[in-house]
Amino acid sequence: MFLKILMKNNLVFFLRSFFPKYYLFGIIITLIGIFVSAFEKDFIIVFSFSLIFLGFVFSRQYLTPLINKAKDEITESNDLSKVKFERLHKFSVIINILQIFVCIIILFYKIIN
Repeated sequence: MFLKILMKNNLVFFLRSFFPKYYLFGIIITLIGIFVSAFEKDFIIVFSFSLIFLGFVFSRQYLTPLINKAKDEITESNDLSKVKFERLHKFSVIINILQIFVCIIILFYKIIN
């Protein structure tokens, strides 16, 4: 039982440490993509990277703190907090999937052109 609680607490600590760094990495990479694409005057890619960039900034600065707060508020008897957490988490996953999808489109666009 103690080991299970310890592992859960370490996982929570790891996730809360990992995702802000993951989003920061995404912000830096997309900024590089924006500058390189702007230099190449490829404004479709600039726009695409800008959307991805906004998703990373939104997720890191706004959504992650809300998700963490909602997770902290979950108790055994509070189903509303659990629903709030699940919705926010699902929203962050959808944003990330869309970002990956846009990156794949960018890749194919660059291969074709």
